[in-house]
Amino acid sequence: MGVDALEQLRRENPVPEPMAMLPIEPVLRRLDGELPVVTKRSGARPPAARRIIRALPVALSVIVALVVAAMVITIGGHRSSAPSSHRGHQQAGAATMAVADFLAYLLPRNGADWVAGRRLPDFSARVIIRAETSCLRADGFPGPSVEGRPSQAFGSWDFPNMPVIKRTGNVGVTTLPATTDPAKSLPPAKRKAYRAALRRCEASAPRPILEDNAQVDQLDNEWGTVFTRVSASPAIRAANRHAASCSRATPFPASTVGREIDTITAKLTPLYLKGKDAQARATNVSGVRVLIRCFGAVEALRNRLMAAQRVRFLAQHAQTIRQLENLVNGIVAADEAKYGVKLGAGTTG
Repeated sequence: MGVDALEQLRRENPVPEPMAMLPIEPVLRRLDGELPVVTKRSGARPPAARRIIRALPVALSVIVALVVAAMVITIGGHRSSAPSSHRGHQQAGAATMAVADFLAYLLPRNGADWVAGRRLPDFSARVIIRAETSCLRADGFPGPSVEGRPSQAFGSWDFPNMPVIKRTGNVGVTTLPATTDPAKSLPPAKRKAYRAALRRCEASAPRPILEDNAQVDQLDNEWGTVFTRVSASPAIRAANRHAASCSRATPFPASTVGREIDTITAKLTPLYLKGKDAQARATNVSGVRVLIRCFGAVEALRNRLMAAQRVRFLAQHAQTIRQLENLVNGIVAADEAKYGVKLGAGTTG
C-alpha cells in the first residue's frame, strides 16, 4: 500500500497523540546539548483533554485494529445478591478497591498501575451506558451504541505494561471490538425519534467520575511534572543512552522506551495492512525481545524512581487526596446501588 493510501487511512481513522505532558525527547536532547534551551512551552492541552488522551493505549493500535478481525464488545454486570451478613465485608472491599483504583488512575507509577487505573473510567462508562439503556428502553428503543476500543492490558506510551508485553510478545497491537449501531436495526422513520431520545438520555445520564474536577486536574498536572522530571533525570538519561546503543545494532533502533514501541509498531502497520499477519506477528515478537533486552532496565529504574516519588507526593497532598478518595468511594457506592454495575466487573482487557 502506498504512502498516500496510508495517509488517507490515518486521516479517516485518526489516532490520538500520546499523553499531553511536556514531551520527553526534546527535554533529553536539550539536556544532552543537542538542542538550544527553549523556556516557552507550546501546544499544551487543558487538563481535561490530558486526562482523556492519557487513558488511551499504546502507539498505533487503532490503525492496525481497523484492518484486522473485529470482536463484539458486551456490557454487563449485575449486583450481587449475597446474604446481608456478608454485605459489610463486601462494601469495605469495594471501598478499598475504589481507593486503590483511584490512586492507580491519578498517580500511576508503572504500567501495571496504569492498567489498574482504567477500571475507574471503565466503571464510569458502564454506568453511563446502563443509565442510557434504561432511559431508551423506557421509550421502547434499543440501548446506545458502544464504541470498540483496543485492549488496554498493554499500558500506555508513558507507562507500558512490560510484564504483559513480554509474556504476550506484543507491544499492544490488538483487534478492535466492533462498535455497535442499534439505529441500524430501526426502520428509517423511527431513527429520527431514536436519535432525539438518545440525545435526551445522554443529557440525563451521570457524568464521568470526577470530570472537570479542579483538584484532580491540579494533581494530574503536578504528577505529570514529576513524570517529566524523573524521565529527564541523569540516571534515566544515562540508562537511555546505554539502551539506545543496545538497540542501534537491531532492526528497531530507538532512544527511549516509548520510541522503541513506536518503532516496532511502525514496522507492524504496513505488514497488517498488506495482510501479512504471520510476518507481523514474528516482527512483533522480535521487537519485543529488543524492547525487553535493551530498555527493560530503563523502565525498571524509572518505575522505582516513580514509586519513591509517589510516596512523597502522597504525603505532600494527603488531605486533598483523602477528600477525593472519600468522594470517589461515595460515587462508586451510589452508582453500584442505583445501576447494578460493580467496579472491576466486566472490565475489558
